[in-house]
Amino acid sequence: PTEGAKTRDITGGLPRVAELFEARRPKDCAVIAEMDGRVEFGRDYKNKRRIKITPEVDADGNQGEAVEFLIPKGKHISVHDGDLIQKGDYIIDGNPDPHDLLRIQGVEALAEYLVNEVQEV
Repeated sequence: PTEGAKTRDITGGLPRVAELFEARRPKDCAVIAEMDGRVEFGRDYKNKRRIKITPEVDADGNQGEAVEFLIPKGKHISVHDGDLIQKGDYIIDGNPDPHDLLRIQGVEALAEYLVNEVQEV
């Protein structure tokens, strides 16, 4: 009886494994910070919340370009106004897009994510 349940669990996870290896963009994917900076909430736009990440001023007095995200209302935002965040931090929860992970955090972070996700199945 135990083996039957085990088989059902494994086959139930196969679509998730296929999604991971095909590097599909998840339906409700996480938004990942593309740089270090301070979070600011801007004015809402239609049915979305505006979140801006402003980089800190470096030792030379330079400040990079701010990045804005429009997050649909109703999504759980894991950062607060004024928070300092680092490159790769999750702004909203969910499964990250593998392409974003690779672009922002590199090959090692993507490989670690894939291994962990496959092991969870």
